[in-house]
Order: sequence, then structure tokens, then C-alpha cells
Amino acid sequence: MTTSSRAAAAPPVRHHAAERRWVGRSIRRVEDPKFLRGQGGYIADRITPGTLHAAVLRSPYAHARILRVDTSRARAAPGVHAVITGKQAAELCDPMPDFGPDPARHTWRCLAADKVRYVGEGVAVAVADSRYLAEDALELIEVDYEPLPAVVDPEGALAAGAPLVHEALESNCAYERSFDFGEVERDFAEADVIVTDRLRWHRSGGQPLETVGAIAEYDPATGSFTIDTNTLSFTSYLFMAANTLKVPANKLDIRPVPAGGSFGSKLFANKPGVIAAMCARETGRKVAYLEDRTDNISNCDHHGSDRVYEVELAMMRDGTMRGIKIDVIDD
Repeated sequence: MTTSSRAAAAPPVRHHAAERRWVGRSIRRVEDPKFLRGQGGYIADRITPGTLHAAVLRSPYAHARILRVDTSRARAAPGVHAVITGKQAAELCDPMPDFGPDPARHTWRCLAADKVRYVGEGVAVAVADSRYLAEDALELIEVDYEPLPAVVDPEGALAAGAPLVHEALESNCAYERSFDFGEVERDFAEADVIVTDRLRWHRSGGQPLETVGAIAEYDPATGSFTIDTNTLSFTSYLFMAANTLKVPANKLDIRPVPAGGSFGSKLFANKPGVIAAMCARETGRKVAYLEDRTDNISNCDHHGSDRVYEVELAMMRDGTMRGIKIDVIDD
């Protein structure tokens, strides 16, 4: 063991003689004026003449197998340039970026291919000269479903024999883990008062002024995509979205558009961009896919999960909180 009687030298002190330009000063924001003047624009403002429009056919069932999809009448409708089913989309695109517990077995696609797992899941997309014509084409698509038992409650989903949402996972429990900090059991044993409650946070969604949208263009000469989108965190998933579209990351240019409100609902909302890009490559034309309000409410990539909390709080009579236990089931 080595000892020393010398005191450690004090760290050097830096003196800033020059006037600080930024610290403690009000900074003029450069991005605000256009929004304050109402000149920020919406993604729909970027649609140029000649752009095709996409609309998505959505499932009326919470849980059902897709037996047959007949698009012949829709393809023959006026102004329709393409109709793509979920099975065709599975050939045109690889699975979507997946942050789930077991991406090797859990497959998430831009359109349902084999079965639908919630009301509003997309099963086909129509591309036409206008959104109105695309919506008309959706009414001509015939889909045969085999309804399956649905599980609509997170607690019920964990019960023995509950219908499986994803059969490959062999369970509806996607993730389970405990986090322990401190002497929890001791604190509860010594507590004067223990408060217990059952709390419920129902499914919720941020309703932005502008829904999620994307305008995509494909260049067959270079094999490159350009996507204008109002989603957030686009740089985080760019390489993953490129993988979904089966192109190298340097062949995908995602250009951000002001979000028009998000509240978390546009974070990683990459399905509209993939659908628009897939349709652009299939038609050889620029394609816009903008969610309408029904699309956004039923199928936006980010919603607040339904949650059940069983809570215990250990307290002392002087108001001191000693510990807390929270058992959460998150849908």
C-alpha cells in the first residue's frame, strides 16, 4: 500500500475574460417566423399536379384470417393505376422495422398478408388519380374473412387459453421483467401506512392537427426513393425503412416536413412512407398517401397503450414516502 502526505493539487481554474456570446442570453430562433406567420405549410401543400393518391382498405374485424381478396373490379375502375393486396405487398417489401421482443418470429408488415389483428389494420391499397377515386376503388375490393375469437383486454390476453395474436410467439406475453431498487421489502415492513389502488390508463392517442402523410417518388434509373414525410425521428429509422423497401440506405432520401402537431403520435410513424414508396415504385409515378382522420385514429403507428396498474405505496405518518410497488400490464 502506498501513502502520501502531500495534498492533491487543486484543479486549474479557467477564467473567461471575453464576453460570452450565448450563455445567459436570449437567442433569436430561426425556425419560428414562418410558423408564426402561418407560412409553415402542411404536407398536402407539397402535392404537385400529376401526383397519384393512395387510400387503404381497412379490416372491420379485430381478429380474422384473410381467405380471399378480389381486386378485379377495383383495378378496372376509372382513374385507378394500381391495387396492391397484403400478399402482394409482402412480395414487394420486406417486413417493417420491428422493435418488438422477438423480431425473428414476429413479423410486422405495411399491409396484413395472412390475418388481421385489430380493427383498422390495412389489407389493401388503391392508387388513383385522386383520393376520391382511390376511395371509390376500395369499395369495389371484395375480401373474405374467417372471423377468429378476439381478445380485447390485456389481462384477458394473459389468461390460459386466450386467442393468440401472434401464433409464432406461442404466447400473448411479449415481455416480462422486474426492476428492483433499494430495500423495498424492508421499507414496506417498517411503513406506518400502506396505500393500495388499482389504476387504469385506457388506450389513447394524440390527435394532431395534421395527420401522418408521405409523398414518395421512385427513380427507376438509379433505383432511388425520395420521400417527403411529416413523421419525426426519420433519421433514426432511415436505414431500416430502406431495408423494408429492399434498397441500400444511400438509395433512400427522406426529407422532413414540419410535423403539424405530434404529441408523440408521429414518432417512428413510418408505415405511410413505406406504403407511398411501394406504390410509387409499382406505378412509376409520384404517390401521396395522407392519412384521413379515420386512418389516423384507427391505425396510426403510435398510440398510447391500454394499461392496468396494481400499486402499493409505503408511507410514514409524517408524510414520508418510503417505497412503491407497481405491477403493470401494458397492452
